[in-house]
Amino acid sequence: MHIHPVIAEAIRCKAAVAVSVSGGKDSQAMERKLAQMRREQAWPGSFFAVHADIGELFDWPWTLGLCRRNADALGHEFHVVKRIDGLDMAGLIWRRIESTSGSGKPPFPSMACRYCTSDAKTAPIDVLLRKAGSLVVCAVGLRSKESYRRAKQPEISVRKSITTERLKELDPERALEEWLRKPEGRLALTWNPILDWDVNQVWEACCTSQAELDTRREFFKMGYPGMALSGWTASPTYLWQSRHSCAICVFGSRADIEAGAALKPELHKEIAEMEETCGFAWQQGNPLSKITVSPQAIPLEAMTIQPLPMGY
Repeated sequence: MHIHPVIAEAIRCKAAVAVSVSGGKDSQAMERKLAQMRREQAWPGSFFAVHADIGELFDWPWTLGLCRRNADALGHEFHVVKRIDGLDMAGLIWRRIESTSGSGKPPFPSMACRYCTSDAKTAPIDVLLRKAGSLVVCAVGLRSKESYRRAKQPEISVRKSITTERLKELDPERALEEWLRKPEGRLALTWNPILDWDVNQVWEACCTSQAELDTRREFFKMGYPGMALSGWTASPTYLWQSRHSCAICVFGSRADIEAGAALKPELHKEIAEMEETCGFAWQQGNPLSKITVSPQAIPLEAMTIQPLPMGY
């Protein structure tokens, strides 16, 4: 894996490295590779994984355990953060519905207003990063091939939300130079180390492959969840959805939304109530209240965190 020169210099200067993990394949692959590099290169600063807890209604029940398993296997600290005000994802959306009532503005997250990420994940992680030191690197598992929006993201950037004022508007290289010249205040950098990876590289880093996933999906469709999940190293979510995110993600495909609604009917009901309250659809032109699926029980096998292979 390539390390950007600015990040390499920050690490050499004992930057704390925080790995943001969601339970999805990209952050799992990134975490494993960075942990390996840290051991091989003896990074001098602290190194830990951090997960933003969005609440049990919107999340899958194994996410937290999966993230903890990975960190434990790789031998580094694992932190779980939540919003200071205690609101989970559902509470955050209900508050937005209340605050936008009568304004004519859609209250649900959108590409133009992605508060589900900024308010429920980034902001709580920032609280922890402020305590990590005066030089901090936060690694995020974004990949350019996932979307047009992500393709435009830089490999590194100054994390303005928690960086001292005099460094906020500088480019990362200049910001680090200035901080090293005068190490006062905080410099935080966001790093997307797997930005140029393809999905095959991701699955390989998770000790599996797309071909293996395809086979396991077939077993799952045939009604053999035990065979589908036994020894599977990544999130069980991939057996029925294309992404590991909120169980019913506002940015999800129709197929992913239907799968999430079937396995989490309580969330389906909650979002339908949100739609009725505010008068807007969860997705424009695709209200969840109009989606009819038969509720299904989450397979018991999915609730068991699978052990990782030797040498992971």
